[in-house]
Amino acid sequence: MSPLIFYPCLAASFIVGCWLAWNYLPTGKLHGRTLVLKEWWRFRLNRKLERGDVQLKSAMELPVTERLPTLLALHDKLGSEWMTGDNIRLKVIATGQDGAIPFMEACLKDSGVRFSTVVFGVKEAIVSGVAQDHYKVRAFQLLSPYLDQRNETNPPGGSDSIPELLLQMDREWAVKLLKAPDCLAKENRLFTAIMRALNGHGIVLPRKMLESWLNLNDLAALSYSEKMAQLELAAAMLSHCETEGRRLLWILVNSKEEGLSEYAVQAWLAWRGLPDPR
Repeated sequence: MSPLIFYPCLAASFIVGCWLAWNYLPTGKLHGRTLVLKEWWRFRLNRKLERGDVQLKSAMELPVTERLPTLLALHDKLGSEWMTGDNIRLKVIATGQDGAIPFMEACLKDSGVRFSTVVFGVKEAIVSGVAQDHYKVRAFQLLSPYLDQRNETNPPGGSDSIPELLLQMDREWAVKLLKAPDCLAKENRLFTAIMRALNGHGIVLPRKMLESWLNLNDLAALSYSEKMAQLELAAAMLSHCETEGRRLLWILVNSKEEGLSEYAVQAWLAWRGLPDPR
């Protein structure tokens, strides 16, 4: 065959073969559907993350004391992937094992890691009851500095859960910290969360202190966050005078402001030990 015919035919065959492979060559499955080569290239990250989710699920089926090494190895492979990496980090911290402490410390130092991942990981470990003693001590030490957010314009996500978490880990020390002037200040962005946690644990503050913060005379002038703080203060007043606390809560109920009225009703029902009708 003449080279003038052979080489063009060879090139054409190669191009046609590549086109056929690109459009029809099966390369695997995604969600039970067969992918061809061009789809595999487009969905290669999805397949990688899907395999990671399967491995994460398998790791979570291990006993909690054996889970940590597997999760750390999985993090080395997929920790940089969005969402999947966060899920793995959360589950590493949620093991509650002393061996997870260095990982938790590293996460807090890494500005690229979501602070909320650490907070919710610790929360899961505490709620599930798997947190070891030294883990709780170190988690308390690492999270307690975030209580004072008076100068924070954009507090890290998950901060509102810290007061309640500290009370669950070490009630005695947490009460001392939460009552400290640096924390229990209306300028602190966590003031409402701190009051909510104290109320939830039945910790009573002096009546004069509460009265100095209460300001329901001009409710319309307050921001929504300030109104929520007033709600917690009104709920705290119930411990001193049920009549006065109820009067204050009813001001908030009658505001008819979406969300605020419902929370005020919930606070009153919780005080009376009644279930939320919703």
